[in-house]
Amino acid sequence: MSNALTRQIIELKDQGQSYVAIGKVVGMSKDRVQKIYKRYLEGEDFEGAPVKVPDKKGYHTKSPEGYIGPTIAFYDIETTYSAWSRILSVCIVDGFGRLEIFRLDDPKYKGTSWTDDSVLVKAVKESLRSYDIIVGWNSMLFDLPIINARLVAAGEDPCDPLMHIDLMYKATGSAVRVGRKSLDNVSKYFGVENKKTPLDPRIWDRADHGDKDAYESIIEHNIADVYVTRDVYGKLKRLVRNIHRGG
Repeated sequence: MSNALTRQIIELKDQGQSYVAIGKVVGMSKDRVQKIYKRYLEGEDFEGAPVKVPDKKGYHTKSPEGYIGPTIAFYDIETTYSAWSRILSVCIVDGFGRLEIFRLDDPKYKGTSWTDDSVLVKAVKESLRSYDIIVGWNSMLFDLPIINARLVAAGEDPCDPLMHIDLMYKATGSAVRVGRKSLDNVSKYFGVENKKTPLDPRIWDRADHGDKDAYESIIEHNIADVYVTRDVYGKLKRLVRNIHRGG
């Protein structure tokens, strides 16, 4: 579970918002939000104090008023378990910790059927292209190629980000030696705040076949992954000497 997400839910609940309203803000179902808040009340999955939730007004400007530095986005995708992978969800967090969730059951991203991710992937492309730098984990070999495959399948041009950092390569080779290059291992090595959520691969299968609880687990996993990627970037960013242009 992402501590950042939990803090956001706590802050909104302390403001007196309903589980339904909170779910709309964080991109999760009412029941899922309620379960997370209940776990917090029981003292599970959370350390630290609530943080101020970013104002949604002007969210898509990508940065606070007056900021003129490069904009950066951390992204992660969840896909089906198949050779012809489809996208189930995408999470993007900016440099200020603000989260965007692209999910198939959101009316804004619904296609003609559950297997149609064309609307969602076009929205993802537009969001990623609005940043100066995008950062992922194994994103050069997995996330971006899958996004581009789904875009081309939908008759769209591939996503061509201005600058792209695959953070995985900063945790291997001559950069740092921390054992396995999985995001889970690297995040544990550095003791970052947010934690990955372990999931049985069958969860993805159930989610792809309409199981709502399984799909909420995928969303929660996706959110945790993108916040963990952001945390790890905070540890490794001084190792970034060059940034590749485009995908």
